[in-house]
Amino acid sequence: MAAKFPNRRVLVTMGNNDVPEHWAVPDRRWYEQLYPGWSKLVLCHSCPKDRFGDVENVNEAEFNSTFLMGGFYKVRVTPHLDFLMLNTLYWASYAWRSTKPWRPEIRTIADEQMAWVKTNLDQAAQNGRRVVLVGHVPPGLDPFRKVTTGKSRQFWFDNYTNEFLQVMDTHNNIVAGQIFAHLHKDDFHVFAGPSNTPQAALLLPSVSPIYQNNPAFRWMYFSVESNQWLLADYTQYYTDYVYSNVMGKVTWQKDYTFSENYPSEERSITGARLSALWEGVLQDIDMWQKYAKHRQVRFANTLSSYSRYHLYCIAHSPTLSVYTQCRQKYPYDPSS
Repeated sequence: MAAKFPNRRVLVTMGNNDVPEHWAVPDRRWYEQLYPGWSKLVLCHSCPKDRFGDVENVNEAEFNSTFLMGGFYKVRVTPHLDFLMLNTLYWASYAWRSTKPWRPEIRTIADEQMAWVKTNLDQAAQNGRRVVLVGHVPPGLDPFRKVTTGKSRQFWFDNYTNEFLQVMDTHNNIVAGQIFAHLHKDDFHVFAGPSNTPQAALLLPSVSPIYQNNPAFRWMYFSVESNQWLLADYTQYYTDYVYSNVMGKVTWQKDYTFSENYPSEERSITGARLSALWEGVLQDIDMWQKYAKHRQVRFANTLSSYSRYHLYCIAHSPTLSVYTQCRQKYPYDPSS
């Protein structure tokens, strides 16, 4: 990455395939091994002076402390916008079960990371900054498990899920966005905290095509209104996996731009906007077909294997109990 994108800061997050054993939470020795490569990307001492002025993008001492402890860190992208790069393996139940032998410090670091999120959001609120949170494994449920086993699996523990929703709810006015991945699909979730305010989370598709999706990446656009940074739009690009293999070369092309594909009077991607979008997907067959096509990044016609009601409930359910209640309201499942 450093060779391909010289003098460019690259922000990376820890996922379930970035560890020595699949899903297992690593210890400090692993972060020490990753540090030379990852710190070169994030700290980027060779990067040119920030175009927003003399901004200290990364506090190196703070980065060293949190990254070597648990693989998470903060980057100040502009004077008014921070990125919190999370390691959500610490909150994931499957990661805990996959870590053998069990180490008590995993729970300690999980709690410290949550406290770190709260502290940074409090500080951002006091100083008029907005924050984007980025992680690999999202809160909510695994949509694949329903199809393969008949049961949905919750990614995070209840306590961390509920605490995260509470924190996002408290700081809803300064959270510019939540970005996750892991599912290899183009999706968006709308969870609600204690105040029932919808919270927007974008799930990015993957470059890997192993789960029946074309490889894809995004350009994300931010706008500024009264020094408030807003996640305004994105354009997604993809390559036709089958065609690329037949022709022996990769050609990237535009998939869609969010504002063009899902027009709205709102100027940014908010929980309210995604909530309205999901109601359209649920009620309008044309909107549903458009959503399903992009979910696989145009890989194949997958409508026959998708349940609109299952995915609607997945998108609105941070926990298994909420999903169960949603499916009682929308019980029909053509994929079962």
